[in-house]
Amino acid sequence: MRQFLILPALLLAACAPPPPVEPEVVVSTCDPAGYDEFIGQNEEIFARSTFPAPMRIIRPGQSVTMDFNPERLNFTLDDSGTIVQVYCG
Repeated sequence: MRQFLILPALLLAACAPPPPVEPEVVVSTCDPAGYDEFIGQNEEIFARSTFPAPMRIIRPGQSVTMDFNPERLNFTLDDSGTIVQVYCG
């Protein structure tokens, strides 16, 4: 008789929802506002400047990974090679 009581209890326990997952807190040390002065300048500025790693230059139509890296500084260029956006991610 005892095994008949244990089996339903095990089946019910297997149907229990998983415990809630706490969201991961992402802290960024990237500061895109510090590079706002680059907006409107030509991409030639990259050869004359030093940037913290990691960083990437995104040209029109270029494929980029969708992974979020809070430390990465991104520069978006337009068709003429002008910087139009600076952001982290």
